[in-house]
Amino acid sequence: MTRRARAALFGLTLVSAAVCSSLGVWQLRRLVDRRAANERALAGRALPEVDLAGESGRGWEGSGELDQRRVVASGVWDHAHSFVLRARADRDAPGVHIVTPLRLDGRAEAVLVNRGFVPANDATRPGVAWDQPERGRARGFAFMIPSVPDSGTPLTLDGETSWRRLDLATVRGRLPYPVLDVYVHVTEREARADSAAPWPIPARLQDLNDGPHLNYLVQWFMLAAASLAFGVLFVLRKDRSCAGEDGKDGRTEGR
Repeated sequence: MTRRARAALFGLTLVSAAVCSSLGVWQLRRLVDRRAANERALAGRALPEVDLAGESGRGWEGSGELDQRRVVASGVWDHAHSFVLRARADRDAPGVHIVTPLRLDGRAEAVLVNRGFVPANDATRPGVAWDQPERGRARGFAFMIPSVPDSGTPLTLDGETSWRRLDLATVRGRLPYPVLDVYVHVTEREARADSAAPWPIPARLQDLNDGPHLNYLVQWFMLAAASLAFGVLFVLRKDRSCAGEDGKDGRTEGR
């Protein structure tokens, strides 16, 4: 291999190492952000429960302080305005999440409640009937309804609309009454009559852990180190070795 080719190959190893290192730094930032979010979540969940239909639930709108708080809400369900969130799973079974407005007792506002998982073979349209009582009481954690640029990605099949995620502007545009800027993720099974359908069941919360970011950053930094090692051991060292051999050959021919 010529000296120019070796220089080009070494340059490629440096570029590879730089790219891998930058990806490792990116994963490190994501890990730091995730750990900070987990700390905020744990702090919020340790606070006293808020009754959204009671006096303790008033005055929180727009403050963001209800995010990750333990809450309870009671009122009348509005099943006609439910949201079906597609592409969900429970124990590897495909399904959807049913999110239904709950008209809060004693208030003009409603709160969206993620009542949980319902099986769906295509992960888009519920494959079974689910319980739709007139009144309900939901207990779980409050999460901010995000504002997303794709309006929640609605998809209509056979006249039934599902959503990839909630979007605050879309939610408020669809509902004929004011709605809180948080939704309730139910963590306790709803009380039901024995004859009622068993669905939905509470959906699992995301674990408060490091996720894949720690493993990814280790992998990227290892790839960066491997690229540098290849460049030093198999390109530069071999280049010097070849140069030394060339020198010996020249001395031999001179004799």
